[in-house]
Amino acid sequence: MQKLSFLFICSILVLIFACDANKNDDKKAGSPAQKQAPVANSSPYPGISQEIMNNLWQNCTAIDFLFYELPVSMSQDDQASIRQTLTHVATNTPAYDKSCKAIGRIFFQANGEPLTEAEIFFNQKCQYYVFHEQGKPAYANAMTEAGVAFMNKVLAVKTAPAGQ
Repeated sequence: MQKLSFLFICSILVLIFACDANKNDDKKAGSPAQKQAPVANSSPYPGISQEIMNNLWQNCTAIDFLFYELPVSMSQDDQASIRQTLTHVATNTPAYDKSCKAIGRIFFQANGEPLTEAEIFFNQKCQYYVFHEQGKPAYANAMTEAGVAFMNKVLAVKTAPAGQ
């Protein structure tokens, strides 16, 4: 009788563990809708080099922001603000989405001479910069959390009705 009870308990435990393993496999696989969800592509461009960023850090004397669909622009010409803006460029490349449109461009200058420029991609699913070399896209970097917060503030101020 003890052997029968022991076998019965072992059988139940095996069934419980087998069912639990199937549940975990289902969770790992995900539902069919999850499997087919579009995934952003990795960037077709490498990240901007540390050498270029160091050059901007050392030599940039002005940054101009130009927004394509807003009737405003913004400039920075003090070193602290410029360096703060440079920290908004993450070291990693972004999840690149071809459906995203650039909302503006940033021009980096040294004493009135252009150093580089970058397009700003910013919405709920795209938050990155695409830097240009010789007029063509060359590098892409994600925005840092501080960069996202900065852009949210800028766009909130720039799109607020006059007097607010």
